[in-house]
Amino acid sequence: MLYAAVNKHYLFPIDELTWAFIRPRHPSDRQLAYAQSSWICQYIEQTYGHPAILAMMDQYRLGHTEDEVFQNVLHRSESQFSDEFQGWCQSQIAGWDTTTRPGKKWIS
Repeated sequence: MLYAAVNKHYLFPIDELTWAFIRPRHPSDRQLAYAQSSWICQYIEQTYGHPAILAMMDQYRLGHTEDEVFQNVLHRSESQFSDEFQGWCQSQIAGWDTTTRPGKKWIS
C-alpha cells in the first residue's frame, strides 16, 4: 500500500491526513493514513530526534495549529516538511522487492 501510494503520489498532504481518519473517501484511506502517520513519526524521530515528537505533542496539547507546530518545533512549514518527507519516502521504497507476494510458498 505504501509503495503504491508513494509511486502514484497518493500519500495524503499533511493538512488532509487527519481527515483521512475522520471522513475517508476510499475504503483503504484509514489504513493508508495509519501507515503514513507511522512513517511520519519514524521520519521525524530519525531526522529531528525523539524530543521533537514530544515537543510536537506538547504544542498540539496547547492548541497550536499544525503549521504552527511544524514551524515552532521543526522550523519547517507544512509544505517544506511534506517535500522532505516525500523524498524520504522515495528512499525508503527504493530497495523494496515488489516482485514477490507475501505468503507465497516456494518449493525448494
